[in-house]
Amino acid sequence: MSNKRLIGSIIIKNGWAVQSFGYTKYYPLGRPEVLAENLDRWGVDEILISCIDRNLEGPDFSLIKKISDSGITTPIIYSGGIRDKQDAIKSISLGADRIVIDSLLHQNNNNFLEISEFIGSQALIAALPITVKKDNIYWYNYIKKKNVEFSDKLKKSISDNLISELILIDWQNEGSLENNYSIKILEKIPFENIKCIPFGGINSEYISNKLLEFDNVSAIAIGNYLSYKEHAVQNYKNKIYNKPIRNPKFEYLKIGYTYYDAEDQSL
Repeated sequence: MSNKRLIGSIIIKNGWAVQSFGYTKYYPLGRPEVLAENLDRWGVDEILISCIDRNLEGPDFSLIKKISDSGITTPIIYSGGIRDKQDAIKSISLGADRIVIDSLLHQNNNNFLEISEFIGSQALIAALPITVKKDNIYWYNYIKKKNVEFSDKLKKSISDNLISELILIDWQNEGSLENNYSIKILEKIPFENIKCIPFGGINSEYISNKLLEFDNVSAIAIGNYLSYKEHAVQNYKNKIYNKPIRNPKFEYLKIGYTYYDAEDQSL
């Protein structure tokens, strides 16, 4: 079994890193580049930069460049405001190793296809905020503020090998210290052959181990918890040592837009 990854997530609003609680309440944490430098030094496998207020403005290119120029070596995933192929190309040219699309999944399938074809599916991740109600699964439309059923068009887009992984956001439990990530999301998601990254409400070693038991879970993304203490990353990996979490460092060899696991000797 290939090693799974621990992704450190930094949520950004109005240019500042914030602690988010269900995307409704926010506490400031500081400058994003400082948190990224910390996560890089502490040994996370990837860093997810998630700008949650860029739908209208487009990507925060200056932030991508600032973090890239800071000298960190951990691969960067950028999320926030990707609208078309040009945004995708510029984000990667400025230092993002991979990008995430979210609202574009539901707005313009042609742009989605163009991005995947140009940068390659291995550099593209999709994100879905998920809700499970009465054993039915929905994605949450942030713009319209309502739950929406999965359309056949959306299912086809995700299942057509256009992306490398799928971030499944438990938005209701995101930032919660009391409620855990809902296991039902992984049980009900209609994309069995897509590698998934759970995010939101992963606040204990117990829930991490439960999530890592799913074969289609390739990584777990954790936000607030990893920013509190310098040894949080390694302590967390040590506590879930019985699952194949990569330790201590996840590295990429980059050839064009193809990424290879440097520790996988079969390549």
